[in-house]
Amino acid sequence: SAQQEIFSREDLFVRQSILKGGIALSSPHTVSVLVHLTPDRLPKLQMVLERWNGPCVIVLYFKSEKDWKGPCTRAVVSLLNSVGSSRKSWSVIRLLARRPDLYPANHLRNIAWDSCSTDFVMHLDVDLIPDKGLYEAMHEAVQPIPANSKKLFTAPAFEWTAASETAVKRAIEQQKKSLGKNSMDVPLKLPSAPETVPGSIADLRAALTQSTAQPILFDT
Repeated sequence: SAQQEIFSREDLFVRQSILKGGIALSSPHTVSVLVHLTPDRLPKLQMVLERWNGPCVIVLYFKSEKDWKGPCTRAVVSLLNSVGSSRKSWSVIRLLARRPDLYPANHLRNIAWDSCSTDFVMHLDVDLIPDKGLYEAMHEAVQPIPANSKKLFTAPAFEWTAASETAVKRAIEQQKKSLGKNSMDVPLKLPSAPETVPGSIADLRAALTQSTAQPILFDT
């Protein structure tokens, strides 16, 4: 059988830095969203932040020195400050890859977790867009739960079907064009994300009824 390689953080990262901002939390008894990504996924991150008003930890994984020195970090900080004036505390962790051929997702997830200061966390793939009001609902749900309680919540996820694939692809292409020929030439304030995500439970129900959306089924 193939032998699995095991890497330490020193094997994977040349450099690391962290930025912090937002409104200080009055209590750690709430939920933070943890996201990791490469700079080309910034349009998806915008869609996440437009819908999650709670604390967040974002890990930016740079594969080259050029990317590290580019405008990506300023774009993310500007985005965090501009999307909602009541943004709770946030951290942006920057990592420069030693092995750009790898994307060490588990390490990135653990680094985000290590930097989190809240009692509860939500690991979110940057391609999964949270529903509006999800933070407020989850914050309320965890209030009666002790901080040291081993509780796990599962949020239902949905995806577009082939019936809406063309519209979604068109919206993604428009976002790519807005970034210019060089994907690293990101403006300080990203353009508004397209309305490709249902804005309410009623919208989601309508999409399910029209078969333009369906639950995501995960293999076990």
